[in-house]
Amino acid sequence: MLTIHRINEPERSRNYFFQPDIGQSTITVGGLTLFPDSGKATVLGKPLHLRPMEFRLLHFFMNNADRVQTRTDLLKRVWDDEVVGERTIDVHIRRLRASLEPFGLDKLIETVYTRGYRFSRGQQ
Repeated sequence: MLTIHRINEPERSRNYFFQPDIGQSTITVGGLTLFPDSGKATVLGKPLHLRPMEFRLLHFFMNNADRVQTRTDLLKRVWDDEVVGERTIDVHIRRLRASLEPFGLDKLIETVYTRGYRFSRGQQ
């Protein structure tokens, strides 16, 4: 069954919605480095080409490493006020993993059966 969510304004608060830290210069996990201010990412100094939503999703995961995120949580905290289905997240996760795979980092994003996804610092 396809579930479509619309994030209602009262349900979404400024404190709950993921707001990237503008002053944050870099986030590094292993050889993966994110530059939030410029919207760029590298793996061991080589550019990692990501679509905007994939970058935002990876940024969120790296800021919340080792925590399971349900699809509903991701919809509320990463997607702005967009109408999207839960399976849209699966597509973005698949694309993100495909971008990380040539560097052997696709296993950083784990599927937690019946719960959601986790970005794990331990798998490198």
